Amino acid sequence: MSRKPRLTVFSRFLILMLIVGPLAFIGASYYHGEDGIQNIKDFFEQRKERNNEIRSSSAVENAAQINSEQTYEIRKLKEELDYKQKRLEELYRENDDLKLRIKRLEKQLNE
Repeated sequence: MSRKPRLTVFSRFLILMLIVGPLAFIGASYYHGEDGIQNIKDFFEQRKERNNEIRSSSAVENAAQINSEQTYEIRKLKEELDYKQKRLEELYRENDDLKLRIKRLEKQLNE
């Protein structure tokens, strides 16, 4: 004894609208002298084209933003490199000065 699944009134209404709605649109389009199926196809193609345009424009904006971010990062790294090279040269000079001072002090101790 299997029971037949029951549908609620609302689910029956939804199923009916999924079938009747598009048929009514196509019928009304033909009544006005248009091709209803072609209208639906054109609608979805326009949406696809708009999405592609939005994606391509956002891709261009993202590329420009990435390019400016990379330029900023490169400039920042170059400044950091220059600073560190100057600091390294200062430390080498200081090291040489300290070595000379140590040699002088060792000479004084030996005398």
